[in-house]
Amino acid sequence: SGTLGAGVNSDGSLAHAGDLSVVAGGTLSATGQNVAGGNATLQGASVNLAGSQTSANGNLNLNAQAGKLDLTGATT
Repeated sequence: SGTLGAGVNSDGSLAHAGDLSVVAGGTLSATGQNVAGGNATLQGASVNLAGSQTSANGNLNLNAQAGKLDLTGATT
């Protein structure tokens, strides 16, 4: 739960282009709202976006380097 954002106003609306990059050495869990006005990169050994709302006005890159990419119930 929660919000990760770049180029986003406090109400969740896009303000301007901003790139979001989140990299974890282990499991990346981002199950809330993930929003980028520009590009977004979410990377980890495994990536859990189950139930999340994830969007980018530019490119959206999801990278599970060694494990599972979980998009169960997610919208992208």
